[in-house]
Amino acid sequence: MGAVLASSAAGVLAVAAYWPFYAAYHSPVALTPGPWLARYLSWTRGGSPLDKWLLVWGIFLFLAYSFALVEFLRRPERGPVGEERDETARQSMTTFDGSLTRPKVIVLLALLALAALLAVLQRPAAAVVAIPLVLVTVAALRRSVSAEEAFLSTLLALGLGILAGLELVYVRDFLEGGDWYRMNTVFKFSMPAWLFLGLSTGVMLGSRWERRQRTSGSPDGRGLGETVWRAAVIGLLVAGSVFLILGVQARVRDRFPGARPAIGTLDGTAYMTVGEYTWPDSEHVIELAYDYQAIHWMLDHLSGSPLVAEAPAGGYQVAGTFQGYDYYRAGGLRVASLTGFPTFVGQHQSEQRPGDQVGRREDLGKEFFQTTDIKRTRQLVRQLGVAYIYIGALERILFPQEGLDKFEAMVESGDLQVAYRNPAVTIYRVTAAAP
Repeated sequence: MGAVLASSAAGVLAVAAYWPFYAAYHSPVALTPGPWLARYLSWTRGGSPLDKWLLVWGIFLFLAYSFALVEFLRRPERGPVGEERDETARQSMTTFDGSLTRPKVIVLLALLALAALLAVLQRPAAAVVAIPLVLVTVAALRRSVSAEEAFLSTLLALGLGILAGLELVYVRDFLEGGDWYRMNTVFKFSMPAWLFLGLSTGVMLGSRWERRQRTSGSPDGRGLGETVWRAAVIGLLVAGSVFLILGVQARVRDRFPGARPAIGTLDGTAYMTVGEYTWPDSEHVIELAYDYQAIHWMLDHLSGSPLVAEAPAGGYQVAGTFQGYDYYRAGGLRVASLTGFPTFVGQHQSEQRPGDQVGRREDLGKEFFQTTDIKRTRQLVRQLGVAYIYIGALERILFPQEGLDKFEAMVESGDLQVAYRNPAVTIYRVTAAAP
């Protein structure tokens, strides 16, 4: 009870401390009249496909069911609350005696009915999660449970609760109305779910495996059921590890077919020494080795937080067609992301700040590269606080050549200096003499 009260108090204080943000926050999609909560949350249109969902969460679900059912069907511990358990009592905590009393049968039937209802409502993943979620929640609240087991059960319940919630509701954001409407909800909330489930089931697996061996007195387990359970655990662990070997290779081949960097380096940019890709079409091949050389020069020679001008993310007209230039597919903003130096505007800023403000700065960043007016460029240098200008393969694709030629003219006028140059990249430094 003390833990519940402390947790509740912490939650209330956290909300109170953050209330100024809540009071002033206005979601860009929270325009629907109605209750406050309904403006920010909504029901999902349908659940995740169960087969694909199980590929991601199947091993956690198997272990959750294993733990939940054993805890539900085991013999209840006798003795005063808080009394230290002896070894026999500790072993009985994991003894699956198979006894189904009338109350337990009623609980199981109620859970099956809940799962059936969720399945009828086309929420198959939530239906599968509901049973262990309820059972481990009850296990965490038992009076006879130890602090360690209550903590593990709570972690497991949190992870399962998040998975169930993702199948029922989503946070409304700028993706509202599209096919990807709950992408951010699934993305952001799946990470803590993975953390809770990984911590809890990892500890439970080792503990249950060890105790079952000790209870049976034999390293071979306790009969056919125990052998099948262990084989299933090993099979799922092996199957879940396949992606580490095959999946990563497949993704690398898809993104960077061809040469590979030497194995054994801790340099996260080593792929750039030999990597190349095409964007926005097969006619434009981008060799990353030149960016690799330029970026490492910057890391070796620049200090502080100078603003580096590079093409801002956004929409562009390239060869007569509209192209979405981003960090993920186009490989944009690589200077800021690989050096840590600030730039005009980062990826996703319109999701985190007022869109009109971000849009104006993005437009100024584009104008900085597009304009042929040197006087206007000088104004933008001062207004945007530019210290260095990066012209690489992507900038040459996105902006007209006449807009980029002005930087060479500004070198001749003393506004800029060439700080670094290789066959595909030029870095200009804004001089102290620049107006």
